[in-house]
Amino acid sequence: MTVSEKKRSGSDPESVLTHLNRCLDDAAGETLASSREALRAEGLDPAVVEADGLALIERQLGQQRLAEARGALDRLRGWIQRAADDTRDGIQQVREELLAYVAGEMPVAALYRGLESIEPEDQESLLADIRLLELWNDRDDATPGD
Repeated sequence: MTVSEKKRSGSDPESVLTHLNRCLDDAAGETLASSREALRAEGLDPAVVEADGLALIERQLGQQRLAEARGALDRLRGWIQRAADDTRDGIQQVREELLAYVAGEMPVAALYRGLESIEPEDQESLLADIRLLELWNDRDDATPGD
């Protein structure tokens, strides 16, 4: 490129970028060609080296994806376990409060306002629910692996 061409290209950003891209393409082409020649000089096939490199990259990306998936799964399992623990604790607390109420150890107002006004059929249903909670809790306690 002559001095006058450089001056002209310097005033136009688009032509400067075009020139820069052309220079980078030439340098990359030279580097690629010289790299291939160096590999051949060592007795290696550039196509095989490229294929092996791509396969290595794919394996490493697969391992990275697997590690990320395992991490996400571990976080999900932890969240599920915490939710199960919180639920079990909440059920146990409700069970204990209801049993204390039924046993007469807890004032009605402390458990639920208006509980005294529950119809007899609803009281029977509530007691059945308490028994169901007890069975559910006993089943959870008997489940192996907890």
